[in-house]
Amino acid sequence: MSDMPDFHSNKEPFEVVFSPWREDLAKRIIKRLHEKGVQVSYSKMKYNTFATGEILPDVPQSVRGKHVYFLHDLLAEDPNIALMRYLLSADALTRSDVASITCVFPNIPYLRQDRREPDDRASISAAVVLRLIEESSPRIRTIITYHMHAAQETGFVRLPIANLPGYVDHIRHLKQERGEDLGDAVIAAPDLGASKYARRIRKAIGSRYQIAIVDKERDNGATRPLDVIGEPVKGRRVIMFDDIIDTGGSILGAAQRLQDEGALDVEVRCTHGLFNGDAIQRFRGAGLRVVMLDTVSRPQSFHESERSWLAILPIDDMLAAAMHQTMQVAGSVSQLVR
Repeated sequence: MSDMPDFHSNKEPFEVVFSPWREDLAKRIIKRLHEKGVQVSYSKMKYNTFATGEILPDVPQSVRGKHVYFLHDLLAEDPNIALMRYLLSADALTRSDVASITCVFPNIPYLRQDRREPDDRASISAAVVLRLIEESSPRIRTIITYHMHAAQETGFVRLPIANLPGYVDHIRHLKQERGEDLGDAVIAAPDLGASKYARRIRKAIGSRYQIAIVDKERDNGATRPLDVIGEPVKGRRVIMFDDIIDTGGSILGAAQRLQDEGALDVEVRCTHGLFNGDAIQRFRGAGLRVVMLDTVSRPQSFHESERSWLAILPIDDMLAAAMHQTMQVAGSVSQLVR
């Protein structure tokens, strides 16, 4: 009897189809899958853009009857255009008679708008975007993505969503980098919403301190740090986690508040580093070390030019492991994040 798991590929093959903006990531994932004994074919989706700005995707080879894993960056160049590329690509794959589509998105935009306040008349765009993805094709089976803004967003659609928390990769990296020194680090959250992840990280790394939370208030979209709640940070090294760094104002303000409280050193870690506006210039001058995951496509020149303050951790291992689990009968993605 073979030691190989019972793969669906015994009956129907798998194929990884990727958009051009994540070609390097796709190749690393395919290599990881091959190392796990999974043989997959792969191809790069082609996109033609007309003078009108309209987009026409082209599936480069036959995918009839295959279980397709479509790796696509929903933030590439412009999230609105990237979303349209996805919708048209899903239709093209469906019309090519695939057996199923598993969407692999390192990131999903619009997820920060996940609720309405009583006096709002705004859209809940997280629900809109997730439903667009769900309804783009009857062949879609699963979504694999990294660190959605709020866990309840997985309930906005009926599709199963493998929501991979970024802190798992950070914990692994911290243990490799610092080892036993982590017991003396204070884990901080830049706001109350991030405190749940901070508690999980604290427990996983074995810190002997409780977490610290930077309380803040929001006024017309701007945030202002108020007090540090919980564990004192004076004279201690602090590691602060958040899911997204956008323009950097909130996280830089929280870091400054921790330093004002006497923190010896503040390291910032996040899953999605967007760095919009003048964020890069602000972080260059802040004197902070920042560690993010490779969920946003960047040219190699960016990695090299910002390495003095920014470290980018690979995500191919976790994505390949999640894809591998969904290829198996009774496979479990949740076991990867326990």
